[in-house]
Amino acid sequence: MAQWAADVLNEELEMFGFDRNGNPLFQTMGFQARGKLACVIIVYQYIRPNIFMSIAATDPRWASRENLSVCGKWVFDDLECERITVFVKKRNKRSRKFVTGIGFKYEGNMRHACIDGDVIMYGLIKEDHQNWLRKAYGRQRLNTSRRT
Repeated sequence: MAQWAADVLNEELEMFGFDRNGNPLFQTMGFQARGKLACVIIVYQYIRPNIFMSIAATDPRWASRENLSVCGKWVFDDLECERITVFVKKRNKRSRKFVTGIGFKYEGNMRHACIDGDVIMYGLIKEDHQNWLRKAYGRQRLNTSRRT
């Protein structure tokens, strides 16, 4: 899945990190739409409390509130991260709109951070994700923790 994501992102797989023995320093989660792989989420470079995330998608139908809820539970509960950082190329307005639409907050502009221009940094903490879920599901109470 990671190679699929790197191909979609037009990036080298090595950007996500490997140890000295060639073992990946990242984890992936995939989503389907119309019976085909439509999105791969890659989390990497976990340095407590932050983890970096890349999202590679070929079909926007993957981004249901249920899938986004599962993704949040994976990162915040299973991996026990406290925040997610994503970088989006400034010229990629569609991705910038997507990440802010699911609760990420603008945190800064990194000038000339990639070959073709600036990169925008966004962050998401668990509280932001839970607030987004409340809005996405309406006024009903949500139990976003797997602990009982």
